[in-house]
Amino acid sequence: MNSILLQKLSMRPRLIRVHGSYLVGVGTVIILVFYLTSPARDSQENETAQDAVHEDVTSAGESEPDLNRYIAFLSTLKLLVVRHPFERLLSAYRDKLENMRIGSEHGTAHFYLKYGSRIVAKYRPGGNKTHSRSLLKPWQYLRDPQLPEPTGFEPTFKEFVRHLIDVDVVYSDDHWIPFYLFCTPCLLKYDIIAKVETMLRDQVYVIRAAGLQGLIRPRWRHRTYHDEGKHTSMRYFSQLTKQDVKRLYEKYKLDFELFDYKVDDYLQYATGK
Repeated sequence: MNSILLQKLSMRPRLIRVHGSYLVGVGTVIILVFYLTSPARDSQENETAQDAVHEDVTSAGESEPDLNRYIAFLSTLKLLVVRHPFERLLSAYRDKLENMRIGSEHGTAHFYLKYGSRIVAKYRPGGNKTHSRSLLKPWQYLRDPQLPEPTGFEPTFKEFVRHLIDVDVVYSDDHWIPFYLFCTPCLLKYDIIAKVETMLRDQVYVIRAAGLQGLIRPRWRHRTYHDEGKHTSMRYFSQLTKQDVKRLYEKYKLDFELFDYKVDDYLQYATGK
């Protein structure tokens, strides 16, 4: 679609829709609205805008699918939700790779076969013959006594990080691909960027920006992000050396810089050898 037409489209009255893009990590529950159409009182304005855009697109020789895509794109409130890159990686590891005996609803068996078994085979001396518990100190991980123990064949967080350091993150799994590659904030102009760390407050802002105050309420629940989150991060990052953390940071550096996150605390947590 040519640039002149894009400029004309961007000046059209905005349809009230909400679309979200988020890779905040597993265990996250965010109450958002996707493609919520405007109230009936705005329907006439919406139809007028659609008719005007249709006229511009068809006169430019664009197809109907192009019309629909660009109307949806330009008339949508574009929202991106992010979180600290290292917290996201730790959350993904704990949910997908740490324990095959739990989390079947999250596909732990699939992730073990596709990633976990290969990580252990490559980075652990003795492979599956070496129990993961023998590689860790009690303060370097966290277990829920009410849940089954891991089999011992799962990768440790250190082994998972070594895998991330060595692979090309461009082709990573969705759960640990960098934000800048998956959500492309440099290509798509998001209207709002929210953070998990301030999600309750940010939800209020999003709801007001979308004009949805009377339709939905802010709601926030997260399985791992709570007051003990820092303590959990200290445990797992203590498996790493400072060099590990620095190399991992380089892989996700753009995410840190784009969304103003810091690495300092995690360098302090790293006490491994």
